[in-house]
Order: sequence, then C-alpha cells, then structure tokens
Amino acid sequence: MISVLILLQLSLVTSFTFQPTPSRRQCCTHNNNKDGLTVATSSLHAAASNLNEDGKCKFGTKEYWDAMYNGDDPSTTSDDNKNDDGLSAEEYSWYCGYRELQPFWDMLVLAEEHDKKKEQIQVLIAGIGNDIAPIQMYDDGWTNMIAFDYSESGVYRAQELFGPTRLLHNDDTNDTTANDGTTATGSAKLLVSDCRELPIPTGTIDATLDKGTLDAIYITGKEVFLDSVKELTRVTAANGIIVCVSAVIPQEELLGAFQNEGGSGDDCCWETVLDGGLAFADGGEATIDLGASLYSFRRR
Repeated sequence: MISVLILLQLSLVTSFTFQPTPSRRQCCTHNNNKDGLTVATSSLHAAASNLNEDGKCKFGTKEYWDAMYNGDDPSTTSDDNKNDDGLSAEEYSWYCGYRELQPFWDMLVLAEEHDKKKEQIQVLIAGIGNDIAPIQMYDDGWTNMIAFDYSESGVYRAQELFGPTRLLHNDDTNDTTANDGTTATGSAKLLVSDCRELPIPTGTIDATLDKGTLDAIYITGKEVFLDSVKELTRVTAANGIIVCVSAVIPQEELLGAFQNEGGSGDDCCWETVLDGGLAFADGGEATIDLGASLYSFRRR
C-alpha cells in the first residue's frame, strides 16, 4: 500500500506563477525564509529525476524518509546533518514558514468560524515530519490539533519538536508520551497514518493545512491523490476548510479533484475559495511570499 504522508518529501516547488500556466522548471534550491528556517524550492522535474534503482522517485518511498528523519541516510554528513538532497533530519520547512502563512490561514479559517475560538477549531496537519511551522501554529493558539505522517520516524521526530508541554496525554488511539518518558500535558495529537485511511471520525475536522503533502501524493500516482482528496472530504465538517500550498499538481487537476468530488456543479462537496492565483491577505500580504501557489476549498 502506498502511504501518502510523504509530507511533501519530494523536493518540489516551482517558482510562483499568477496565471494557470505551467510553472517554470528549475533546479532544486534551499533558502532561508524570514524566520531563518530552511525551506525547499524545487520542481516536479527535479523531483522526478531523483530515481531509485527501480526507476521510481525516491521521494515517494517510506524507506527514504525513515532514513532521512533518523539521520541514517548514507549521504548524510556529520557537519550539517543533511543528506545529498539538502534535507536535514533536525528541522525542515517546505515552501514557507508559519510567519508567511499565518495571515492567509487566519483570514481563511476564521472567516466563517466566528462562533469558535482558535483553541476550539479542530485543525488537521497533513504530513508533519520535522516541519516546525505546525508547532509555531500551536503556540499561536491553534491548540486543538491533530497531525499525521506515514513515517514512524517522522512522527517520532515531531514528538521531539513538539515536546511534552504541547502533546496530548496518551490515550487509546495514540501514544504521545514524550520520547524521554515525560508525561505529555498539551493537546496536540500525533498519528502514524495513511492519508487515504485516517483514523478520524467523519465530519470532525474544521480546518486542514496541506503544505505539500498532496503534491507528494500526486507524484506517487493520480489514483492515490484522488483517494486522498476523498478521505479529506470525509473527515471535514460542514463549512470546514482546506488550505493547500502547492507547486507541483497542475492547477486544473488540483481544482478538478475538489470541484468534482461528490459530483459536479451544485452536487460537488466543495466550494473553491482560492484557485491558486495571486491573492492578498487582510493586511496586504501577497501569496507570492509563500514560495508556491495557495488554494483553498470550503466544505458544503
């Protein structure tokens, strides 16, 4: 079974474009954002060129990511703890950090949630790994959080980054006891899970952040991608929203996957809020700062 929570582990971000034309292909680069975090910018072409011995994209294999998170990748150096792809086992943020994303996230999620406070809104993070953006989101008040990844090593690393003060005490669905044995006292829940089979009740998620995970899923196959959209649809509550940062999936295919889920026209389960074009937050921030295109869909 192809697990999907690759957490955008595939080195793929194309340069931002304002029109629905193919993004310019470019080589993989790694830059620091405003928070000093390392973020990845690369292209579908660059990702597809990273093939294993079976001719498959290595970024779509669980073994690759387990090794990367564990620091066991043979190419990882002791000098900077990065492998040949420039990925660090310590911390790595894809496309953008929380500082860049926050004004858009607040604008989109709080727009129809005036009857709920931040800490009451059930947030789902698709693909957690070692990205600290969700941790910064938690510290910003979005504490009713579930985050998942298909890599056990990625979830283990996330446990270390979240720390016991942010993690929910272990229950019958998830063990979030801190790695040092300290009892968790927070409210964030971490899950090892496949995006196509989430252990989450139907219609319970108010807001989902996808920062490259659907891009990674799309690389593994169109059917897996569509099945993942279907599962995200299942767990999303009425009037819930998905915020998607993407630079790999062709615009028409990403829009089509949501616009055709459950039927077309008025029968569709989703309303498109942002279609990947240039958009501005309430404070004037532009989506060009996200390093990828921003999409958003609201559940009918």
